[in-house]
Amino acid sequence: MKKIVLFFIYLLLYIYSSFAQVSWSKGDGSEANPYQIESVAHLQYLAIQVNKGFPYENTFFILINDLNLSSVCGIIGNDTINWIPIGTKKYPFKGVLYGRNHTIKNLFINHQTKELKNKEMSYAISAETVKEEIYDKILSISMDSLYFGLFGYLSGAKIDSLHLVNTYINGVYFVGSIAAFADSSSIAYCSNSGKLKGDYYIGGIIGRSVAGKIYSCVNISDIQGYVVMGGICGDLRNHSELSFCLNSGNVIGSSANIGGISGIIDASSLSYSINTGGVKAPSYVGAIVGNKKNAFVFNCIYDKQTSLKKAIGQDKNKIGTDDDSAMVNGKQTNEMFGNSLQTWINDSLSHWYYHQSMYPIPLGLESFDIAYIAAIPVFLQNNESVDSIYTDFKLGKGKINQAVTWETYDSLRVNIVDSMAFIACFTHKDTVSLSCAINDVMKNIYCKVSNSTEIPNKPWSIYGQDTIYEAGIYTYYIDTVKGATHYEWKCSDTNWSKNDSNLSIRLNLKDSGKYIVSVKAINACGESDTINKEIISYIDTKIYNFTLEQNIPNPVKTKCVIPFTLPQDGQVNFQLISVYGQNLHEEVITAKKGKNYIEIDARTLSNAIYYYAVTYRGNCLVKKMCIEK
Repeated sequence: MKKIVLFFIYLLLYIYSSFAQVSWSKGDGSEANPYQIESVAHLQYLAIQVNKGFPYENTFFILINDLNLSSVCGIIGNDTINWIPIGTKKYPFKGVLYGRNHTIKNLFINHQTKELKNKEMSYAISAETVKEEIYDKILSISMDSLYFGLFGYLSGAKIDSLHLVNTYINGVYFVGSIAAFADSSSIAYCSNSGKLKGDYYIGGIIGRSVAGKIYSCVNISDIQGYVVMGGICGDLRNHSELSFCLNSGNVIGSSANIGGISGIIDASSLSYSINTGGVKAPSYVGAIVGNKKNAFVFNCIYDKQTSLKKAIGQDKNKIGTDDDSAMVNGKQTNEMFGNSLQTWINDSLSHWYYHQSMYPIPLGLESFDIAYIAAIPVFLQNNESVDSIYTDFKLGKGKINQAVTWETYDSLRVNIVDSMAFIACFTHKDTVSLSCAINDVMKNIYCKVSNSTEIPNKPWSIYGQDTIYEAGIYTYYIDTVKGATHYEWKCSDTNWSKNDSNLSIRLNLKDSGKYIVSVKAINACGESDTINKEIISYIDTKIYNFTLEQNIPNPVKTKCVIPFTLPQDGQVNFQLISVYGQNLHEEVITAKKGKNYIEIDARTLSNAIYYYAVTYRGNCLVKKMCIEK
């Protein structure tokens, strides 16, 4: 712990000395003329000033440029450099920051302190009821190493219209993208994307809110940790209010008090909010709230195909509850598009933006990438969920003038074509990972395959004659193979006719000898072993000057003639056959020695490829005819 404290002191002194010359060059901090944050250096200067003991109470700031923090935090060279959060418990930020819808990219904090975790383990922290006396013991570990976010600690502050992109925070206690801890503070029209990790009190926007207000915020970050985590706020308590928020990030906890919007809500209210992200935990897990204590939760909706949990979590022996009377309920994905939720979430005050084939977006954020990407759905069948999908499903494309492109890192097994995704070759409960992104804002979807597709078995048998005494066209076929999309036939005869991607093949057998016909089943995963059939032919080949010529004209529009030559007078059998082996026409024709003609009226035939065959004294000749009208 001593090393950590020394490190922080050194780092603070270094940063302060580096930015000592930076000050507020524009504005006077009043509401009419706020201080202007023009650069990363200005934001660092704000952190140093607040953490030194200047809370900027009732002081106003505006962000006038988009900022990229990658030059001051992250993996830089061989070093890991963390962002220093603005405000501590001892010296909180008490001012007002208007982001003016600018973005701050690449906020990075990786501070999973082992010493902190080891000392914390000496306290018996219950996953189901994180008691305040335990919280006080946690604070005794190190006040200023508990709060991880852009802002560490807010008190009586206001943050408005600020968007964080590609955030990465890995902490222990109190993790939130905008603020780790907010006391009597307001967060509005803010959004966040990236990844958040921690053990206790983790929220996509705020880690813990006490007597504060959170409204019209969007989170798209995936959140992972131990206990008390929510897509918007980890812990909402002491008369806090949360409303008109949208979460589409996945919230996964290994213990309890995990919610799509808030992990715990205690003596507070949560209303008019939507969760479309997956929520998973062993106990006290809900699609809206993990653990509700003396609180009000109403007019909230969740997508029950992306989050299988009920709205309000219960202990591990119960499945959770929905409350239809308070309109806290789950809907199918396709029931949440356009303005179909307007009645359910009682949006008479028009707090949401509605667009066809998208989830609702908090009004005022509809033109921002994070909120837009959050509103892109995955269209599943009514009886499917992200934890039980079949071999194809639709992917949302968003607004016509700003369509998204879905991607996957497993392109060998997932094929994305326009608005559809097709999957194959997955073992049982294998997971498909999909993502869509715009301007560094990424949304991830994890779908679990329930009916896997594997390499098909080889066909059971090839059916058809295996001993031939007369020349002619012979059909061989197989039964359907489960999971096969098509079949590949082969034959050792050089004059053979085949039907690819079909269950049968037609062979023109006209010579004596031994033939081998084979077939294998194929799908996107691969191909089966080949099955073979041996055919023995005893055809008499002592007939000469028997020929069959190509139809004239070819292709055929209305009528054509088919020339053939006989060595002497006799009868021939004529057949017109479809590519599927159907005998469309057959007749016996008396012909003379030399050249003969057969007339075909094709006006009743559809455009297609056909075969015609002439059989004379056991010898059969076949040609292909094309009809194009």
